[in-house]
Amino acid sequence: MLHCRNSQHAAALLLVVLTAFTSIAVAGGSGTIVRQVQFARGKTSTVLRGVIKKNQEVVFVLTAKAGQTLTASVDASTPNNDVVFSVSGPDGSLMDEGMEITTTWRGQLPTNGQYRLTMGVIESKSSRYAMKISVE
Repeated sequence: MLHCRNSQHAAALLLVVLTAFTSIAVAGGSGTIVRQVQFARGKTSTVLRGVIKKNQEVVFVLTAKAGQTLTASVDASTPNNDVVFSVSGPDGSLMDEGMEITTTWRGQLPTNGQYRLTMGVIESKSSRYAMKISVE
């Protein structure tokens, strides 16, 4: 049993344990695919297509500036409509408190930095997807 001297130490230890557990869970599945989002010259939007499998994450990483509006939506070929994503900011926190997963998101970005759209499948074994992303 581990003993902690104060609440900050306990919180830090809990974060380390949860991070390690999450890493083990992802490593045990099909893994994580990271895709860098880049727009064609003069364009503010793109569509990224691919296949996602159960127990796999696809993370779309894009660089944006404070005040820009990010719009994202995913279309998938599953009868369950269960390909979803979350949006996190440069500090790693979710962009909307209480919104963990969605199929569409639009919001004004608060700071400069790298934003992550983390996509997964809830029930289906695999699915083709089209992730539409725009930054204006």
